[in-house]
Amino acid sequence: MEIRTSMDWADVSRELGKIGRRASPDPKLTKLLHNIGEMVRKASNMEIEIRRRRVIPIAYTELIAKINEEIRNLEMLLLMATLAK
Repeated sequence: MEIRTSMDWADVSRELGKIGRRASPDPKLTKLLHNIGEMVRKASNMEIEIRRRRVIPIAYTELIAKINEEIRNLEMLLLMATLAK
């Protein structure tokens, strides 16, 4: 799973939440999901500026890449939690 814009986060977070509830009720995993959501909020604010200025800053591209990396890491942790169950 990955996102291209902050609009994609709703579906991805819902899916990760479902997997997390089935895998393990570990609060650390919930915290990781919340932290990714905070980064997505930051990206959403940047997208507003992008629409205004019509220029995509490098910081936005890097933030989206970081978010996708964190999503992949969380997916791996959820997979390991599921297998350990």
